[in-house]
Amino acid sequence: MIYTKITRHIATWFALIYQLILLIIGKSLYQGAQTSLYCSLSNEAKPGRFHAYCEEAKPSPLAYNRKLAEECWEFSERIISEKTKYF
Repeated sequence: MIYTKITRHIATWFALIYQLILLIIGKSLYQGAQTSLYCSLSNEAKPGRFHAYCEEAKPSPLAYNRKLAEECWEFSERIISEKTKYF
């Protein structure tokens, strides 16, 4: 979990608790960006593989669920289409 201001527009007790948890166990923006930078810039990163903490890692079994992946893709396309239909 990366500490961001994602809850800045939610003025509820949930946002306060969420931010507190992130402060305790979350990563900073700098820390959270490291694996993405590693995969983008390092010759040691393995293309097409899952990475975590700047090294290759085993993905969750959910990552292999093709039906779930297709549902997620279709949902994402629908949401993007709805949000960008006026552009």
